[in-house]
Amino acid sequence: MMKQYCFRCHGVKKVKGKVNLEVLVKRADFLKHIEITQHAAEMMAKAEMPPEDEKQPTKAERAKLAHFFDDLVDEYLQSNTELEPVVMRRLNRYEYNNAVRDLLQLRGDIYPLPEKVIRSSNYFDPSTGRMPDSVNAGNRTLGKNIVEKQILKGVDPFAIDLQAEHGFNNQGEQLSVPPILLESLLKLGRAIVNSPEFDGYSGLRNTLFKDNGKPVETRLRTFLERAFRSPVESQVLKRYAAFHAAEQKRTGLYSQAMKSVVAAVLASPKFIYVVESKNGIGKMAPASDYELAQRLALFLWSSIPDESLMAAVRKGELRNSEVLEAQVRRMLNDHRSRALSENFARQWLRLDQLITAVPDFDRFQVYYSRIGCEQWKFGLQTMVEPLLLFESVQVEDRSIMLFVDSNYSYRSDELQAWYTSPENPFESKENRNRFSTHTQNFHKRILGNRREGGVITTAAVLTMTATPLRTSPIKRGAWVAATIFNDPPPPPPDVVPEIEADDAAIEARGLTIRERLKQHATDQTCASCHARIDPLGFALESFDPIGRWREKYSSGLPIDSSGKLFGEAEFKDIEAFKDAILERPEKFMRAFTEHLLSYALGRELKITDKPSIDKITRRVVADHGRFSTVVVEIAKSIPFRHKTGQNESK
Repeated sequence: MMKQYCFRCHGVKKVKGKVNLEVLVKRADFLKHIEITQHAAEMMAKAEMPPEDEKQPTKAERAKLAHFFDDLVDEYLQSNTELEPVVMRRLNRYEYNNAVRDLLQLRGDIYPLPEKVIRSSNYFDPSTGRMPDSVNAGNRTLGKNIVEKQILKGVDPFAIDLQAEHGFNNQGEQLSVPPILLESLLKLGRAIVNSPEFDGYSGLRNTLFKDNGKPVETRLRTFLERAFRSPVESQVLKRYAAFHAAEQKRTGLYSQAMKSVVAAVLASPKFIYVVESKNGIGKMAPASDYELAQRLALFLWSSIPDESLMAAVRKGELRNSEVLEAQVRRMLNDHRSRALSENFARQWLRLDQLITAVPDFDRFQVYYSRIGCEQWKFGLQTMVEPLLLFESVQVEDRSIMLFVDSNYSYRSDELQAWYTSPENPFESKENRNRFSTHTQNFHKRILGNRREGGVITTAAVLTMTATPLRTSPIKRGAWVAATIFNDPPPPPPDVVPEIEADDAAIEARGLTIRERLKQHATDQTCASCHARIDPLGFALESFDPIGRWREKYSSGLPIDSSGKLFGEAEFKDIEAFKDAILERPEKFMRAFTEHLLSYALGRELKITDKPSIDKITRRVVADHGRFSTVVVEIAKSIPFRHKTGQNESK
């Protein structure tokens, strides 16, 4: 069957994508090149190979080929169980802020964080199990008037940490400490404790920073244990106590001496770095209780463990599955779990791409509003919508399938008009003050049609995956492939034939963008990838470049949103496209699990993670996609609770 269906493109005579299946003669060859074998299994499961213009296997033949490759992967995993080592890394900017905030019991952030998209009143309370019907919110990322005021004067954030390609900004390989950052971190701790507002900002003012007659070592032991997320060695404790004594002698003030100690703690590698002890190369072993507590806190809160977690660690109970699950559920009900939407959801949806989206001003004037001498973008409001949907699913512990299709959304009045009155959402308002750029009420609204629900068809996603003058089925398809199915396409060739940047130029030739891309895809270097991603993008073609619904192109040409998903599910429009996903929920549930597991581990997933992903997905599917089930099963999984050869090279 492989000779019949595979070797013409992936054989000795022709090697597409550097994959030559014909040289894999024996079973041992497939096991030796397991990455190729796994890739072949995925291609067969998704019916992405052979390409549509090639001879296709029957359904039974395809199942047999898929089983053959899957069986080889399972055989490989029986004797290869070691996990990918977690690389030692520093806290990223967001985690550093949260860790300092929680360690020093601060009333808020230490510095402005534009990456925290939503600025709002204190509506987020997962312990209630209910998201409010109305939320007063604004956008920090795009709103210059809505950036949090810097409460601690003289405390400046270091540079934002960039998101890994198809990953997150907590991966060890990308979080190093160059000299300029090291200097900033050394200054940062001192700036925090010496800020004029600090005393009134910290809940430790009358405890840690006030002399109560107890020995300094006694008072510092618990503080250092929590700051360093590890047992405190006696010599380390004595060193900090001696530093306090010297500082008190120098300044004559107990509180100022303690501030110097705290500043030193915040600059310590034990605080800045996420470190786990080494174990034998290639040997899988359980993470210690301290390491597990650190993993949980970073996963769910992007912060450090609290006293409840540390108490379980001291008792040696955290590795008990029942205790672990109880702690995870407690942490999900804590307001600090908002980090999952602020940090994970923003990156999973790649919403930072909306910041640089610039729809053509002349063609899409409605997207801009002049405030003073500057033009502001409607992305201010659209960026908030998918994050509020994420928060509602998390808080109310609903099914993650609502990210594909929901019958409700959170929208301001102006955002609601954007969807329901696309031709004239702002009632002919002029450019000046066309829409609000401040905080406003986002109401939970029952949607009038199914084309609007979920995250895929939000105006934010549709705008950031378009180009200034037209839609981009390629960009939109690539986003759906990577975000919804965790199947990112490979980077394009170095030299890619360009197509017209303006859809008006395409339509002037009597062509739709679909017909023009079909011409473009005749280039063999482009055809295979286009076959994978174009149908996903064309499903969204009835939405214009700024996310508004349209029945036809401006030239009057008809829009064709039809396609085929997973090689079998034909759809004619966006609603049928969503139905195709909903009828195969395990596809999205698995992809979402993979995204969240990668985020939780702080690394790229490897083939040895497959058994755990399979197990988590089965349990999530059995529980109809409940949000907490995904989180709990990840926390209880082998990769999350174990480690292999940390920081060692094989």
